[in-house]
Amino acid sequence: MTKAKTIFSGLVSSQRIDCSAIDQSPNRVRVISGANEGYYPLAGKTIANVRKGLRDVFNLSLDLTALVNGVARDDATILENGDAVEFCRDFGTKGGVHDFWSQSELIELLGPEAIDELKELGEHPVQETVYIKQQVSALIFARSSKPGIAEVPSGKLIVDFSTMTLYYGEQGPFKIDGSLKFRLIQRLSIRPGIYVHLDTLKRDVWKDEFVNDETLNRQARFARKALKQMPLPNVTLDFKNHSWALQLD
Repeated sequence: MTKAKTIFSGLVSSQRIDCSAIDQSPNRVRVISGANEGYYPLAGKTIANVRKGLRDVFNLSLDLTALVNGVARDDATILENGDAVEFCRDFGTKGGVHDFWSQSELIELLGPEAIDELKELGEHPVQETVYIKQQVSALIFARSSKPGIAEVPSGKLIVDFSTMTLYYGEQGPFKIDGSLKFRLIQRLSIRPGIYVHLDTLKRDVWKDEFVNDETLNRQARFARKALKQMPLPNVTLDFKNHSWALQLD
C-alpha cells in the first residue's frame, strides 16, 4: 500500500478501507499536482480535505490554487464523482495571478479554448499575444460563474502511479513503473495535443533539477517506444519547436 493510499484510508472514512479497490470505487476523483497524479474515492469531500490528505505526498500547500475541471474553486468546494482537481502554482494565493500572461501560458494552463473565451468576453491582448492579469481574472470569474461542472472527457489516457497502471479509453490496464518516461507521459496527458516547452517539462517532471535538452528528449523517445510496445499504436509523442505533445488518435 502506498503512502498516499494509507493517508486516504483515514481521510475518506473513520474505518480502514481496502485501498486496492480504489480504482473500482464509484466516487473517484482525479488529483493532479505537477507530475503527480492519482485517483481516489473523494466524491463528497472538499478541496480542503484533499489538500490536507495529500499535503505531504503531493507537496500541496495553501499557496496553490485548485482548478476543478479547469475552473478555479475555493477550498470549501465539494467534489463530485468524475471531477479532476489540479493544484497549480501559477495561481497561488501568495502572489495572486501574475501581471502578464503570454498566449502559450494561457493555453497550457487553461486550455486552447481560453483564447476564444477571452475574445467572447471582449478581452484582447494588450500587446501582440500578451494578456494582463485583469483579463485572466475576468476569464476565471466567468468560468466559475457558469452553472454545472463539466465531466472528465472519455477516451483519455490515464497514467495512475497509485496503481502503476496506464489506460487509454477501454484499452488497458498496462503495467508501468515510476520511471521518468512514464512521468513525462503523465505530464503531457494533462492536456493532450498541446505542445509543452522543454523548460516547462524540466520544471514539472524533473522538479527544477539541472537537466539538458538531450536528456529530456531521450526520455521522450523512450516514452514513445514504450507506448508503441504496449501496444498503443494510436498514441504517440510528437516534437516541434522545442516542445513535446501527447497525440491521441
